[in-house]
Amino acid sequence: MDARNSTAQSVNRGLRVLTILYQAAIVILTLLLLFSLRRQFGLAPMYVFIGALQVLQTLSATIFVQTELGLLMSPGSSVMFGVGLVGVLLVYLRHDAMEAQRMIFALLAANASAGAVMFLLSLQIHEPSVFNGPSFSEESLFQGSGMLVLGTVLLAIDALLVVVLYEFFARRAAGVFLPILATLVLVLAFDSLVFVSAAFWGDPKFLSILVNSVLSKALIATGYAVVSAAYLHWFERELFVFFAGTQPRDIFAMLTYRQKYELLLREAMHDGLTGVYNRAYFNATAQHDVSTCWGAQRPLSLLFIDLDRFKQVNDTHGAQVGDAVLRATAECLARGRRPADHVSRFGGEEFAVVLPNTSVIDALSIAEKLRMEIALLHAQGLSPVKTTASFGVSSLPEDGTTLPQLVEAADRRLQRAKASGRDRVETRD
Repeated sequence: MDARNSTAQSVNRGLRVLTILYQAAIVILTLLLLFSLRRQFGLAPMYVFIGALQVLQTLSATIFVQTELGLLMSPGSSVMFGVGLVGVLLVYLRHDAMEAQRMIFALLAANASAGAVMFLLSLQIHEPSVFNGPSFSEESLFQGSGMLVLGTVLLAIDALLVVVLYEFFARRAAGVFLPILATLVLVLAFDSLVFVSAAFWGDPKFLSILVNSVLSKALIATGYAVVSAAYLHWFERELFVFFAGTQPRDIFAMLTYRQKYELLLREAMHDGLTGVYNRAYFNATAQHDVSTCWGAQRPLSLLFIDLDRFKQVNDTHGAQVGDAVLRATAECLARGRRPADHVSRFGGEEFAVVLPNTSVIDALSIAEKLRMEIALLHAQGLSPVKTTASFGVSSLPEDGTTLPQLVEAADRRLQRAKASGRDRVETRD
């Protein structure tokens, strides 16, 4: 009999887990459905849905369910509160910070007004003229209004943390799943610490409740992150195509206005064919590098690189093969650079490499290494045809203290390298 009861209890706890997971699935899928319909109906239906969940989760946040996983899970705080933060994050990603602020304000107004109404109701619930069908107690209504006030304050803080933490993680991890997951887990852990401390401080089971709250929210947050990332990947794939050759997987339209601006700025500074920096970037940054090294009394070198007989490649094999050669050369130069170096396509088949903190001797060694690697690209299967390159090298301070002086010296030596037989490096006049 005991074994049968134990089995029945285990089944019941397992069903409780499934019930909570079903609840989570219902709310996240409803949220995503309403979000996907925003073009037809606007964001108001989603705001109303999240606002209702915020009130409901506050009233049920102190209800815990013992599960087969050994966790005391609160459907209110784990399931309902987390989905509100997903909503804030989706609006921030697919619209902008201003729209996210509007959403947060709407939720705060809903929470605050509901808390005020509940508090006033708690004051009159005991009056004989009030018919209390559901048998609400004055204490439960008063406690609920207090929880709504606390929830309102936490919502404002959590919503701000969602934006800040997502920006932090998005700069350090590829894709959207990991940033969303890390953001939700950390924000919900912070929320658990504050909410459980306020509701259960002094309770003998305080620590156990806190640990259970953090773990259960992390479990639900993982599910929300998986579903949200999948939704963004499969149903929000409109592209911002800024330059020729952009692949569909490169840029999804889930960027804030600030991110869009940074992306536009970044693409404006890159060469669309080769992916390295363009001449505009070279002009904007190389002088700064020169001035910085000159002021700190450190060396700097500049490499000018030109592919030999590139016109013949285009004439013989066609422009597509020529483009492939340029891309292979750019990738070779980029692979060989150090963190402080930057490679730019200066124009046509000509490239420039800025080498801060590099003497003429070190620059010669780097240039010779790159020259040999370019000559081996075809043999390694990285370039469709064999090609070589000529190099001109200038250095600070030997060849000048300004960018124009270094450019003139490097270009002059590049021309001499081509006139002297090509596939060579010239470092001195």
